[in-house]
This record gives sequence, structure tokens and C-alpha cells, in this order.
Amino acid sequence: MSSVKSQRLGEPYDAFVDQQVEIGEFADPDDVVRAGLRLLERRQRKIAALRAAIQEGFDSGEPQPFDLKTFLRDMHSRSDALPRKM
Repeated sequence: MSSVKSQRLGEPYDAFVDQQVEIGEFADPDDVVRAGLRLLERRQRKIAALRAAIQEGFDSGEPQPFDLKTFLRDMHSRSDALPRKM
């Protein structure tokens, strides 16, 4: 359920919001604020995903040695074993 909230942003934000409406980027100040909140939500989701990935890395244990030549050879072998489309 949405509710009406009134918030004074203060300078320079009030001027920025007014400018965005004046140049036609947004229909009204509420649209400007909603756009900013959507960006903040997106940023928070990205940060949460990065933190989860970092934790997954920590939880995966000690790093294992990696040999690029062996890896590529294994990938080529797997690729060669796949059925070919004609």
C-alpha cells in the first residue's frame, strides 16, 4: 500500500529535481525521486550479489593450483566429444 510522504531534500537536490522536471526528463518531482530510488535499489542488489559471491569464494576453501594448458586441453576434449550439428 502506498502512502503520501513529503520530504524536503535541501539544496542542491531541490534545484536538481526542479531542473529535471523543467527540462522534461521527468513529469514531476515524484518521478525524479522514484527514479533515484530505483537506482539505489539496483545498486543495493548488486552489492548484495557481490557480497554473496565473495562469501561463496571464502566458503569454497583454499585455492587449488590451476594449470591453464591442462584446463584448455580438457575443454577441447570435452568439446570434441559433443555431437556436431550439421
